Amino acid sequence: MAHALSLIDIELWPAFGFRRRQVLANGWRGPEVDMAAVAVARERLSAEGRVRLRDFGAMTGTGWERDSPFRWALEWLAATGGAVCAERDRWERVYALPELVIPPAILAAQPHDQDCVRELCRRAIQALGVASTADVADYFRMRPAEAQAGLASLGLIQAEAEGWRHPAWLAPGADPAVEIDDDRVTPLSPFDSLLWTRDRLRRIWGKDYRLEAYKPAAKRTFGYFALPVLAGSEIAGRVACRRRAGVLAVENTELDQHFPRSVLDRAVTTLAAWTASDAVTTASRGPRRSAR
Repeated sequence: MAHALSLIDIELWPAFGFRRRQVLANGWRGPEVDMAAVAVARERLSAEGRVRLRDFGAMTGTGWERDSPFRWALEWLAATGGAVCAERDRWERVYALPELVIPPAILAAQPHDQDCVRELCRRAIQALGVASTADVADYFRMRPAEAQAGLASLGLIQAEAEGWRHPAWLAPGADPAVEIDDDRVTPLSPFDSLLWTRDRLRRIWGKDYRLEAYKPAAKRTFGYFALPVLAGSEIAGRVACRRRAGVLAVENTELDQHFPRSVLDRAVTTLAAWTASDAVTTASRGPRRSAR
């Protein structure tokens, strides 16, 4: 799923060519770009190969609010093919010349716009299994009309899905009879494509989770970084946590009524292993029970 912090298969670089061409032709919906800053950033990239925003000097604001003409200059270059983000320095993007990180054969491929959209739709529906046109469009941030045309060109079938207002597209080989390990417990990133689209999350699991990491602490209702917990094929609840100095601090938990507390315990144990935490601390209160 292609939100701003996604890791995307490098082989999809040609398929995003249609979007790079759109931005070059029509502009983007982001902040106004200082083309003089773009020229400076392009010259710096050509000379050094890789750059970070901090390499361009003073910025206004802090954290997520940092701003600079060069921030949007670099984003513009990434959106139009003049740069690519292939690594990070902690949370900061490292921009590189495309030819330094993309294999020549992939870089040279120039599929037509329709072929680009068709490939992105094929990847999206394969990942989602069953999805509305809007679900597929959101997966790679396409327009619904583009997704509709791309899905239709794949010759996929549509069906009615119980409780859905719109028809569902079915992925080739999608099999509802495939057995699911009901005992498996998996914490999910809030950026996971399984639940990133809130309408899809409500439609399939009846959940309406919001990512609160970008909100001031006083305005959060659950926690800084809440991870939904998948138990078998159900979203059983969520856990909010953060890691400090090697300790995983569990700030809040929520669990549906019909799941045992052990589901959350197993999710936290998994998170501690993933983050290489030396210890886990939890709030003294028990999990908040949701109505479901």
